[in-house]
Amino acid sequence: MVNLPFSWVNFGPKDSTRRLVAGLAAIVLFIFLAIAIGTLARQALQQMRLLNTANSDNLQWTLSQTEVEYLQFHIALLQVQAGQTADLDDLRRWFDIFVSRMNIITQGPIYGHLVTEPQMAQEFAAVADFIDDVLPQIDGADLALRAQIPKIAARAQELRKDVRNITLEGIRVFSKMSDSQRHTVSETMGRIALLTVGLILILLMTVFFLAKIYRAAKVQSAENSATRERLQAMLNTALDAVLVVDRAGRLLAFNGAATEIFGYTEAEAIGKKMTDLVLAQDQQKPPLQVNLGAGDLGRLQVNAKRKSGEVFPVEWSRAKTMSPEGEIIVSYVRDISDRIRAEERLTKARDDALAGERAKARFMAVMSHEMRTPLNGLLGSLDLLKATKLTPKQVEFTNVMEKSGAMLLHHVNDVLDISRLESGRIIGDFVPLDLDVLIREVLESQKALAQAKKLRLRYRPEAGAIGSIMGSAIGLRQVLLNLVSNAIKFTDRGLVEVQTSLAIMDGHQRLSLRVRDTGMGIAPGDQARIFDDFVTLDSSFGRRADGTGLGLGIARRIVQSMGGAIGLVSEANLGSTFWIDLPYEKAAKPTLTPRPRKTQAENHMKQPGGSAYVKAAKLDILIVEDNQINRFILREMLIDMGHSVTEASDGLMGVDLAQSRRFDLIFMDISMPALDGIAATLRLRAGRGLSASAPIVALTAHALPDDHALFLASGMNAVLNKPLERAALFRVFEELLMWPKSPSKTSPKPSKSARISGPTKAMAAPPQEDLPILRAGALQELAQVLGPDRLPQMIDRFLQEGHRTLPASLKALAQGHDSQAKDMIHSLAGAAATFGALALQAQLAQMETELKRSNPAGARTMHPDLAKIWAQTAEAMAGI
Repeated sequence: MVNLPFSWVNFGPKDSTRRLVAGLAAIVLFIFLAIAIGTLARQALQQMRLLNTANSDNLQWTLSQTEVEYLQFHIALLQVQAGQTADLDDLRRWFDIFVSRMNIITQGPIYGHLVTEPQMAQEFAAVADFIDDVLPQIDGADLALRAQIPKIAARAQELRKDVRNITLEGIRVFSKMSDSQRHTVSETMGRIALLTVGLILILLMTVFFLAKIYRAAKVQSAENSATRERLQAMLNTALDAVLVVDRAGRLLAFNGAATEIFGYTEAEAIGKKMTDLVLAQDQQKPPLQVNLGAGDLGRLQVNAKRKSGEVFPVEWSRAKTMSPEGEIIVSYVRDISDRIRAEERLTKARDDALAGERAKARFMAVMSHEMRTPLNGLLGSLDLLKATKLTPKQVEFTNVMEKSGAMLLHHVNDVLDISRLESGRIIGDFVPLDLDVLIREVLESQKALAQAKKLRLRYRPEAGAIGSIMGSAIGLRQVLLNLVSNAIKFTDRGLVEVQTSLAIMDGHQRLSLRVRDTGMGIAPGDQARIFDDFVTLDSSFGRRADGTGLGLGIARRIVQSMGGAIGLVSEANLGSTFWIDLPYEKAAKPTLTPRPRKTQAENHMKQPGGSAYVKAAKLDILIVEDNQINRFILREMLIDMGHSVTEASDGLMGVDLAQSRRFDLIFMDISMPALDGIAATLRLRAGRGLSASAPIVALTAHALPDDHALFLASGMNAVLNKPLERAALFRVFEELLMWPKSPSKTSPKPSKSARISGPTKAMAAPPQEDLPILRAGALQELAQVLGPDRLPQMIDRFLQEGHRTLPASLKALAQGHDSQAKDMIHSLAGAAATFGALALQAQLAQMETELKRSNPAGARTMHPDLAKIWAQTAEAMAGI
């Protein structure tokens, strides 16, 4: 049983966070209320002290005494003036008392509000002026004072009203202030009471919240215990090994499944270094080492080892998590030995099936040759026999034999077409074609059959002429011929019509083709199986058809291979409409100079093999090719054909030459150092050089199907696949240049927008075991171009390049220099194609494809087979 040493799974992080936040908020609010209560209490105490000070000073008594003391001074003044007393000391004493009282009022902080009252400013000013004027006289000599007594008495009489106003107004103001202070204290005490109540409520809520947290924590603890027990049970009963390691990679947990898989007990495993214990020797290095420093935690497949030392494959899933002790890694390990063995069995079954398909393809190829050859001989002999004098009976017999032979040949072709389509081979390349012309050609070819049955044939483009599109001319022609011929065969009167239209489906433009007839139609129960193989319908087809029932099956496969769909709408005795829905891609129609007519003597020259080719005027041609062997052979071919040739060994040199000189035609290799063929073409087309509009032919030994469209989109006009043949070169001259009327350098050139498909798009390389080491006749053709003396030198140069390139490419792959390896492989593939080394070229092409798909591992796995094929190729060429 696995005992987890710590809680390495965190339960309820969101709930804990919410509780923490709520607790902190309550504490902050409690502190805030406490501070607020303290502040208000302090303010209340200050105000109460002010009230206490005012009582102690007895403000009203002081103000009342001001008037009393003033009256005492005034009485003393009047007594001196009336001669009732000769003592001036009593006068001076009451004056000093009055002045002191006024100083207390004007300078004491308690009376500050009184002094600043606007309505009392005049009275205080009058008192102050009186004191300032009388004070020197009161403090002067007795004689001088007695002389001023009448004057002082008069002024004192005037001041009596001001002093009384000060007394009365002061009592009123201080009464008002006392009421305001008492009100303020009352409000402050009320706020303190409210805050105190709030604080008590918060304390109660806090107590309630803490009690709730306590209960929740108690429940959570019980749940955690239950979860831990469940987790413990899951670990103990898991079918996958569960390994837990710390930062140092030492095992902390090792479940029962791990014991069954690796053979170690829990006691033996805990505390050990996991990588040393369970990983195979070749896996004990980053990034496969399981430690916290690895940055690629996730799922991977590695080799593990058991206690017995047995190495076996496992699927390893890892994840990093946190525990109270720090970071840990939890690994789930699954023994996939059985799955690997099942995959190996499936792979072997697939390989066997592919081998069977290849055997089937070879069988069909043999059958094609073995059956068609005698059939062609039989039909040819019948043609010769019919040209002799025959009796009417013999003519009848020969007609029967000829018809039967043609029917047998048609059936053989149908079976071969089915086999070819089932293997994924599309009939014909996607090239620009004029759909309207193709439909009219099909209808024209069936015109005689329709006239024999007095049927009308009609083409009705509902949206006007479709024009030039990208498509398989061979495939479309075969499908339309099948549908039109079937419609004619099963229609006794009326018409057979082909309709075309364009429609928008799911945001994409689609092409719709419909073949409509007015025949007997097809029963609803038979419509679902009409496109199956070997189907001949009893009621409408069975008694009148003499075919194999493969025609519509072939049509279905062809349409599906072009990314389309096929179906029918039919009603008994009202006719049928077979519809085809295809992707629509508008093709730019090339602008070509019409080919002038010449006499046969002027136009033809004989080439090896007896084929006749048109001979053009002498052209100034630029070859841009980094491989010296390929450049040399192409140059010799062109010179032998009578043209002038300039060479460039890379894209930069080619662009410089093409910009400074006018060439009639440029052959551009695709893969080159410094500047590849596509970049060189784009730079040339974008510039204003003398050869900016010259036709450019791409040269490639191997390219993916999508690459051809990329070549044409970059500004190239055609694509030639290596090895180069004279027939292909003549087709390029004929399609691109259309034989200018004169050899003048000002002959019209194709526009930059012209896009002409090359002679043949590169097909996927077949398995190398189906290919010969050397193509028959390839070296003989080179000998005719180079001469028998030069051919051995070129073979030696090719062998030296191969012996140098193959080890270097393997080293580049091992060091991770995939781009460098791809360039080496591409260059050698081009040379292999030139010399007709088919198996070598196919193997190099497959390796280049894997590198283009960013799969260097796949390319490395092919290197042993490549070494074997190279040894066979070198031996064969050295023998020659």
